[in-house]
Amino acid sequence: MARNSYGSLFMALAFMVFFLSCESKDGGGNEGGAVDEVEDVADTDGDSNFNFNFSSQLPDDVPVNATPDQLVEFAWNEFIALNWKSSFETDGKRDNPDTSWEFSDPNDPNPSLLVWETYAHRSEYRPASGTLEDFDNPPHYDFGDQDQFQALDGASFDLWNNLDESNEIGSCFLWGQTDEFGVDNTYLVRYQAKCNSDQYNYVKNTFADAAAVTAAQTTTKDNIGQYKAYYEGATSTCDCPEGVFCLPCNTDGKAGAIEIKTAWRRLAPSEDASRYITRNAIYFVQDAAESDPIQYGNDEFALIGIHIIRKTQNHNNFVIATFEQVDVEASSMGYITSTFAADGGELTGQLVKDYPRYSRLPLPPAEAVSANAAAKSAIIAQNAASKLQYYQLTGVQGTPQTMTVTGASGQDSVVADSNAFCFYLANYVIESDTQLGNFHGSFAAPHSQAINELYDGNLISGGGCQGCHGSAQMGGSDFSFISASSSFNPDYYILNEPAAGTGKLQDFMDKFAAKAE
Repeated sequence: MARNSYGSLFMALAFMVFFLSCESKDGGGNEGGAVDEVEDVADTDGDSNFNFNFSSQLPDDVPVNATPDQLVEFAWNEFIALNWKSSFETDGKRDNPDTSWEFSDPNDPNPSLLVWETYAHRSEYRPASGTLEDFDNPPHYDFGDQDQFQALDGASFDLWNNLDESNEIGSCFLWGQTDEFGVDNTYLVRYQAKCNSDQYNYVKNTFADAAAVTAAQTTTKDNIGQYKAYYEGATSTCDCPEGVFCLPCNTDGKAGAIEIKTAWRRLAPSEDASRYITRNAIYFVQDAAESDPIQYGNDEFALIGIHIIRKTQNHNNFVIATFEQVDVEASSMGYITSTFAADGGELTGQLVKDYPRYSRLPLPPAEAVSANAAAKSAIIAQNAASKLQYYQLTGVQGTPQTMTVTGASGQDSVVADSNAFCFYLANYVIESDTQLGNFHGSFAAPHSQAINELYDGNLISGGGCQGCHGSAQMGGSDFSFISASSSFNPDYYILNEPAAGTGKLQDFMDKFAAKAE
């Protein structure tokens, strides 16, 4: 069975064996360079007052008990900074903005390389070899069977975007344009995950090898079970003693750990590419037989969704923000649920087309709707040609909101407040189906309200993105799925290009059709 960081972890958690298979720079990534001017642009719609900093500097932090307006403003300022022009093409530095570029630049409104794109891909951060290269080295992907990969039509393997995931952590496969083309892998949604230099260098400089990372995560997992903390007596997870795994928080001019997950798909001829960030990216395929070689190609893909998770001093459980391209709900998206099994997996449902948002609380919430309108106006005022105007904040999660309840035995316990702002946070194209859209439990039972997160000395049942990433925290990898394992292959094993009627995908669809009969 082929393996991948999210899919294998999904399967492992489902069978309750998490570890058997299963992000000196400043806040904007500047290293000793000048910091560009910060320009505050206030919303003037009369409902709220959002200040958007069109700057390469990441916002430092947000209060522990931040209001929804503070959270959505923080998320938008993060999004703008991370989509700043990268300096790599001039100085060879990754995770570093070009401070000479201005957002209002009429000659370069949509830079060809953005700061977040230069983050380390999961196969760089946890390479199959176990040895991390210098962070600033150009893309250097390291998969388990890489020597066996074959290029399609002379494809490059050193592009900045490597779309090595083909599904939503094993939950479902997603396609665009299903009304017109049905299940056509030309429009399959593909994903990638990356981390910033602070997260990468924490692992590189702290642990001697991959075995040491795994050992520290196992210790952390055991400590959570024993002490309800990453280590005995801990009151924070920003700094941990040797032998425990905890990603860094923002401090001393550093951004703290940041992870980015992005969703991409090809556009149909009828779609307007000027409304999307588009990139020539790597993708993976395999013909029908397991013995056939893994192939990789290059093609133009459009960015349709982006997750940003960041660990800060005030938010040890990460601030989680998620954005979408504004047209995704109108682009005939459709999914088929799936499971992982010993024989490689199986599709388990019919195609669900034009599906609704499954979140039990409205998304985007009213505060995000207001911020989105204000941000779009501010972006256009800065640069009417910027493609960022076509992206919207779906929601953002900060510190878990908890409450004390008294059980039938009279004993008090602290639980998560499932009515809190953005509790069921999910992205339309990254957590599309009901399993992830309503997540509030475990991977084995997504809606069971099972314990999945440690917060302030209490084990609680988180919801949405935070509850999902909390499952990784409970396994000892501090909310980070890509930290949990190494030596993964790309997701090629249920796909075939370019025809949807051949290969393994069709095999699984045929199996389901036979069951239905």
